[in-house]
Amino acid sequence: MTGKKWMPINLQILVINKKKNMFELKGESSQVKAGIMVGLIESLYVIVIALLMINLTALMVNVEEVFAIGLVLMLLVFSAAISGVLVFGLPIYLFLQKRIKDAIKIMVTTFLTLLGIFFIILLFAGIYVTQ
Repeated sequence: MTGKKWMPINLQILVINKKKNMFELKGESSQVKAGIMVGLIESLYVIVIALLMINLTALMVNVEEVFAIGLVLMLLVFSAAISGVLVFGLPIYLFLQKRIKDAIKIMVTTFLTLLGIFFIILLFAGIYVTQ
């Protein structure tokens, strides 16, 4: 380690305050943008993992069942860890900095973005099934 403290991913909306060595969100609109950005990144990650799982089933035809279950469970644990950092990392960091309102705004915006994307996917799936 180089002696630097760990900080969440630096998105363009986040600015490093070098005096206090922490992230700042400039205004309420950037908090909403951060929540939307995290929701979109998480949705993209879920889609990538879903595509990976679809392709793994085609590749794992001759693999023993024990190894296949183990691989899927390891993917689940790894994916839960990545998703946890993406969704909860910045709000927890802000909560620990006593910026509870900012943390709640980002968390609510993230969940609303994920919920909106869920309903959009559900709409497209319904359209696809009815054709």
